[in-house]
Amino acid sequence: MIKKILLYLFVVAIISNSYTMVVNADWKHLSDQKYEYYNTDGLKYSNGIYKIDNIMYSFNEDGVCTGTYSGWTKLKSDNSKKRYYKDGSCCGGWVIINNKFYYFNDLTGFFTGEIRDQIKNISNVKLSNEDCGAVISFDIENLTNEDILIGDFELEKLIDEKWIKVPLSNNYIRFGDDVMGLLPKVKLSCKINISEMYEKLNTGTYRIVDGDTSQYGAASNSFEILVNENGDYVLNEL
Repeated sequence: MIKKILLYLFVVAIISNSYTMVVNADWKHLSDQKYEYYNTDGLKYSNGIYKIDNIMYSFNEDGVCTGTYSGWTKLKSDNSKKRYYKDGSCCGGWVIINNKFYYFNDLTGFFTGEIRDQIKNISNVKLSNEDCGAVISFDIENLTNEDILIGDFELEKLIDEKWIKVPLSNNYIRFGDDVMGLLPKVKLSCKINISEMYEKLNTGTYRIVDGDTSQYGAASNSFEILVNENGDYVLNEL
């Protein structure tokens, strides 16, 4: 009788351990930095893209993870609802894909159908020398049907065919984050005191960029500022 009880407990222990292994299944490390993934049912992911801890990963037909996924996905229940992933993360807002701007709902991540060649437009550019120094004024317009962000306008200089950000003056104080929203189809007038932000600029070609470029990729580069050998500022509209 005792032997039967011990045998029963031994079998139960084996089953319990096996169940625990399945429930706690996770990433499995292979050789050469290769990984497999097993879900809570003990099934190995393979030949497709799968979301793990809110990150999309690609797996080949052998079940080896090939890295985070970048690209489009569709809902199985509704192919018209599409999302776009970059480095495994779902994108929201304006995203550049193949040199065009696509808008994705910030809450759901679904593509709204709005595609634009440009989401911001610069116009009415003026360069003036005032008592406070050289000042650039311009209008920036939201061309889209959705909110966009603007702010922290700064200068870039053309060096060896590359645009390099110009360091701000040591005396210039920035008050927090100046990024703000711009409503659909709205135009806003902006003014930048170049002398205050950068003191004296060296000879070269400069452009104003929108500080929100990192998120939306929308550089406001429809005009350039040329500084000649005499230190004069010349506006060059493109």
